[in-house]
Formats: sequence, structure tokens, C-alpha cells
Amino acid sequence: MRTSKKPTAFGRAVKMRLAELDMQQSDLAEMLGVSRAQVTYIIYGERKGSEWIDRICEALDMPMRAKYKKGA
Repeated sequence: MRTSKKPTAFGRAVKMRLAELDMQQSDLAEMLGVSRAQVTYIIYGERKGSEWIDRICEALDMPMRAKYKKGA
């Protein structure tokens, strides 16, 4: 699934963290119990991600939860 949109600030942080952990979006999707498409939508801001920020930050051990609450 490709999109011409750019990731949100939170989406960029998620993508960087996935790279650090040598993980794919599909790995994160599996951890969260959602489809890979849902993760892509959140990263690119095509779906409201605010309810997922805490879950994603926890899954990826990202300490900046509060920073992204308003931006996703």
C-alpha cells in the first residue's frame, strides 16, 4: 500500500523506531492485533491515531507519548 502523503510527526517517529528495532509495519500490526493497512493509515494520518498512540508507544518502547497526543 503506497500513498503520496507524508507521514505525520508521530508516523515518522514510528517508522524510525521500527527501523531501529529492525521491524516492519506488519510486525507492529501483529503486535497490536490490527491489519498492516490500519498501521499505515495511522502513520500517514489517514485515520485518527490518537487512541493508538499509547498502545504503539508501549509496543515499541517509545517514551514520548505526551508529545504526540495532539499531533496524530
